[in-house]
Amino acid sequence: KSKGLEFNTVFIPRIENNEFPGRKLGGKKYWHVLGESFRENREKFETDIEDERKLFYVAVTRAKQNLFLTYSFEKNKESEFLIEAKNSKHLIFK
Repeated sequence: KSKGLEFNTVFIPRIENNEFPGRKLGGKKYWHVLGESFRENREKFETDIEDERKLFYVAVTRAKQNLFLTYSFEKNKESEFLIEAKNSKHLIFK
């Protein structure tokens, strides 16, 4: 829902394996807006890893000044998306 919009600060929590991207390869497209409808029509809305990578890109590029990406040290390893972002020359990690 934020595609095309920008915000001064963006928080993206739980950038962890099995969360973002999801447990199944690439997770579930539209799960956040379809709710119960998704469960009934699961096959129609399954996606691949590139769809989730695009979703991550859209989320990251909404921030004008501050971007906060979080993950748990205890629960899961950090997401491959977070590792890729750390290697980007366009982001500064503190």
